[in-house]
Amino acid sequence: MTLAFNSYAKSQTGIYLTASDYERKHLSYETDSSNIRLNNSVWEMPYITVKEHGKKHRLNKRDIYAYIDDGKKVYRFYKNEVYFIAEAGNINVYVQTERIALGKGYEVKLHYYFSTSAEGAIMPLTIANLKNEYRNNGRFIELLDEFLNNGNVTNPQPLKGSALRSFIELLNKD
Repeated sequence: MTLAFNSYAKSQTGIYLTASDYERKHLSYETDSSNIRLNNSVWEMPYITVKEHGKKHRLNKRDIYAYIDDGKKVYRFYKNEVYFIAEAGNINVYVQTERIALGKGYEVKLHYYFSTSAEGAIMPLTIANLKNEYRNNGRFIELLDEFLNNGNVTNPQPLKGSALRSFIELLNKD
């Protein structure tokens, strides 16, 4: 897959090498009108290719924190997988899209994940995982239980969609 960038506006597309760079919004490689090749085709390659200022750089995915595309969407690399960063803050929420082949066409299935910090391990977004990871944060567990007990979630495994958005809004109020 190749991402092409609009050269008419000042671009903020490129590569964040570390979680700290991402949090500070400091791009290690800014592409402007260049390309980022993720090298995700038939064979998943362990590196990406970045063309910056006429020079090509081959970067190992395990050495890159994230990239930001021309739509201002940020994607994190973790264990040779790519995750869209849907929410960053008190909790970091990630989404992966899976295309499931049907007789004609395909179905898109979203998988939700989270981490407790920008550089933290990414794990499936389930109530059990949230309670385990935040077990020492009494206020978080209290908010989660309150949220679940108020009928906001009918099937909390995994927490997703509008229920997830409502829970994140609740977290960000405190």
